[in-house]
Amino acid sequence: MNHADTLRQMADLIDENEAQRIRISVLELELQQAKSRPVKEEKEWYTPKEAAEYIGRSTSFLDKDHMESNKSPEIPFTKQGSRTIRYRKSDLDTWLSSKQKA
Repeated sequence: MNHADTLRQMADLIDENEAQRIRISVLELELQQAKSRPVKEEKEWYTPKEAAEYIGRSTSFLDKDHMESNKSPEIPFTKQGSRTIRYRKSDLDTWLSSKQKA
């Protein structure tokens, strides 16, 4: 191996080392960003908007469900006060599992 080949190999090693440093910097940045994101705690009670997102439907679907079938809604809900509606996560899970096709 001559001197030029040795220099090329060293240059290649330097390039690989620099590429690894860049990858490490990117991973460190991603880790830092992930640590700064708030962790969502699992909730027991959902607002209509949260419940709709959870089951993959619209809030109007939930509105119709509890307005049109007032005596026996498809998805159980609780009224807190005169207007505030909340859905229990376990009830949403039960409804979702009842809708799954075998």
